Amino acid sequence: MLLGNLNMRHEARQCVSRAKKLLSRGEEAAVRYACLELRFAIEYITYSQLQAYMKEVSDDALKKWTPKQVISEMLEVDPCADKSRSLAVGLEKTYGVPPPPGEVQSLGEDRRFSMNWANKSYNALGNFLHAPTMHQMESGGGPSVSTMTEKATLVADECEKILNSSVFNVNLGTFLEFDCIDCGTHVRRRIGSVTQDQGIVCPNSKCQAVYDFEIGEHGRVKFHLRQSNYTCQACGTINWLGIHRLATGTVLECANDNCRQRATIVQRFELLIEDG
Repeated sequence: MLLGNLNMRHEARQCVSRAKKLLSRGEEAAVRYACLELRFAIEYITYSQLQAYMKEVSDDALKKWTPKQVISEMLEVDPCADKSRSLAVGLEKTYGVPPPPGEVQSLGEDRRFSMNWANKSYNALGNFLHAPTMHQMESGGGPSVSTMTEKATLVADECEKILNSSVFNVNLGTFLEFDCIDCGTHVRRRIGSVTQDQGIVCPNSKCQAVYDFEIGEHGRVKFHLRQSNYTCQACGTINWLGIHRLATGTVLECANDNCRQRATIVQRFELLIEDG
């Protein structure tokens, strides 16, 4: 299944359409079901936006399902992932000098909800999907049909604004790209989303190799696997391995063809006696 080809926006539109029909009935049960449909709509819209970052986020991002978790994954690779943005084109007659406003044509707005809005709205709708607590039953403090309808209508309107945008899933930037030498996965990260200390982590959850990078003359970028070394106790050869391989139980083999001594990484606990 090619996740990038799934029409999440279509699914979201279907959810909003069903929700609006349910809301029009004005019945408590129908309104509660509308809230469930709108939670699905928020999820599908968020998944749709994640599709634009599939080459940048880790495999684990596909396992997340709450809007907060999914948007957090996008924000890790693009600090502006939850912000709306307008797209326009114009002829730059002089290099580096933007064209005058009268010569710029707007293509539309990629409207997005912020992580804060998505999380609050998602949770608010979720509060309407539970039976009232015993305290609410006794005090009559549970949400009224009008309260639920008002909140659901606001969420439906915002979802429609996003879904009616002619421009969506815009993902522009300057990227660093290379193939992981350990697992072959293509790695793509935008400049500015990673630091030298963090390094670039392979998105393959079964690999997670870490790379250091340096930008040299003429913008040329070099990538180096972040490694550690150990000395073979059998022959004295210094061996190198990626730090992502430093885990308890990993079996290593000496690189010296005349040795090939195997060793296993183990974790030990030591008790240190303090003097005095």
